[in-house]
Amino acid sequence: MFKEEVNRFVYVNNEGQVMAYLKFYALNDNAYDVNSVYADISLRGKGIGQQLVDLMVNKASQENMLIRPTCPYVLKLFVTNDKYENIWYKE
Repeated sequence: MFKEEVNRFVYVNNEGQVMAYLKFYALNDNAYDVNSVYADISLRGKGIGQQLVDLMVNKASQENMLIRPTCPYVLKLFVTNDKYENIWYKE
């Protein structure tokens, strides 16, 4: 199950253990900085990281904010997928 917490989205298993997360903070009034995505080794390659990024993109879009992808995983997604072009905060 995915949940939003303060400055992060998490994926928890049935026992309530956090198995994956995306961390972010408000960079300024117009943008969030996404600085970390982690998934437990048992979840890697299953699209959990991508789903966390998409949750963050939806949040930013709803709030008319942009995203600065400082996490290497998120930056790679932004570079390789045009669907993120309009949400990408470029200084």
